[in-house]
This record gives sequence, C-alpha cells and structure tokens, in this order.
Amino acid sequence: MATGLYLITNSKLTGKETQKDWERIVDKLDQLKMDTTSYVNAQNEIVKEYGSWSYNIEHEEEDLTFNVDLVGPFHIQPRLYSNIGVIYTIYKYTLLYEIYGCDWFGSFRKNLYNIQQFPIWPVHLEFIGV
Repeated sequence: MATGLYLITNSKLTGKETQKDWERIVDKLDQLKMDTTSYVNAQNEIVKEYGSWSYNIEHEEEDLTFNVDLVGPFHIQPRLYSNIGVIYTIYKYTLLYEIYGCDWFGSFRKNLYNIQQFPIWPVHLEFIGV
C-alpha cells in the first residue's frame, strides 16, 4: 500500500467561467513544455505517450455544481471543484522519496511548482499544503 501525493489549493470556481477561459488555461499549460508519461507494455517495452492538455467539465446533477479536470499524458493532473482545487500526481510518496536525488525529480518538482504558481486559474492558486 502506498500514499499518493496531492496538493490542495484554495482555488474556487465561480460558475461564470467560459469555454474561452478553459482554452486560455490549456494554452498556458501547454507553454510549460512538460515531459509526457511513459509506461511498460506487455512486451516489457517502454512506451512514451504523446499529446497535449485538454479539459473535461463534469456536471454534478444533484447540486448543480461542476468540476473541471485538466488532463493530458502528464505526471501531474489538476482538478478544480466548486470550492477547492486539487493537483494530483501519478507518483507515490515512496517513489519520490527514493529518487529525490535524481535530475528527473528536480524537473518534476519544477513542473509541480510552475503549475501551482502559474496564474492560469480562474482564481490564483495558493499553495496551502501537501
């Protein structure tokens, strides 16, 4: 069993965001030039994924709110809820602890920092905890 890494933000959706707002956010994320993820297939070959950022809006039927996932083939996946923002990673604490001295870890931290600091959100994110 392992524990995932999540960053919690005080970002909130106003409900007034438009498609243009989400497209602007996706454009800003694309400007970060993050490395894409890789996986090992059934033949034990490393396969690199390709693609860019996009967004998915999920409407919650019972209370008329919505969530926005910013998705792509990346190690970091932001999600905005009506009252909070969460930045997910595909990595577990144990992996991050074991590789903290590698060059790759430095770029991962830089990307994570850039996403949470970059003024791309409807409300600027403030880092409040891990």
